[in-house]
Amino acid sequence: DLANVDSVVEDFDYSNLVQSVGFRDPYVVSAEGEEKYKVALIDCGAKKSQILNLAKHGMSVNVFPYNVKAEDILNGGFDGVVISNGPGNPNDYSEIVNEIKKLIDKP
Repeated sequence: DLANVDSVVEDFDYSNLVQSVGFRDPYVVSAEGEEKYKVALIDCGAKKSQILNLAKHGMSVNVFPYNVKAEDILNGGFDGVVISNGPGNPNDYSEIVNEIKKLIDKP
């Protein structure tokens, strides 16, 4: 019923869309062939094809949930960090943004 669309949209809970699309437990996707790099991926709603494409290009991908602490990544010996896109407005996720800021300019 199209008459109710506006009320449904107004009542929708937009508060934590990232939690509903990402994985909750870390996991690893091994590189196809020889591992060239070991990367951490912060999953804010990554598509499976994105992760598999990294593995296809010689990256071992350690997938972490959106609420991973920066220290867990910094202590992992990764060659790089990938932050997936996801739903919603980044301004609504200050906790995630603050953790990511801790990773910037780190070796």
